[in-house]
Amino acid sequence: MAKKKIDLGMIATLCAVVLGVIAVIMLVAPAMVYESAFGKTEYTMWEVVFGKTREAGGKTYQVMNFSFMNFLTYALAIAGIVCTVLSYLGKGGKYINFIATGAFILAGIFFFLAIEFCVPVMEGASAEDIKEAKAMFDLGAGAIVGGICSILAGLACGYKIIKK
Repeated sequence: MAKKKIDLGMIATLCAVVLGVIAVIMLVAPAMVYESAFGKTEYTMWEVVFGKTREAGGKTYQVMNFSFMNFLTYALAIAGIVCTVLSYLGKGGKYINFIATGAFILAGIFFFLAIEFCVPVMEGASAEDIKEAKAMFDLGAGAIVGGICSILAGLACGYKIIKK
């Protein structure tokens, strides 16, 4: 049985998959941070994507609604992982590395736009009020790490394109 030679393309594939998985794990890390005189409030990417409710005074209030664009961020990162694995296995055709690279880089950009894509619930508020409320948030560590890892995974997939 012949041994498979380990080359930089294989290492780049492994790095892309690992970085992509780290980006997806950032779903449980803080994505948005709001600091006020009353303390620090953090919203995980899970809450920013799928919504958040809060209980106060015996009532339940919706704080965040589902955000399709933040969901798309993770769908693209997962698609990048799947395409990278398919490429490694020799499946998916000759354009699979282009798709993986594009998915990872677009997901990385979307991670940095998590605040813009969030859907806060502010009943009776105008679009300008919501924009001002979003301006009070800072990007959390989860969104930053996810964005960096996703872009690096895209660059690792891009290396395989250039190498061919």
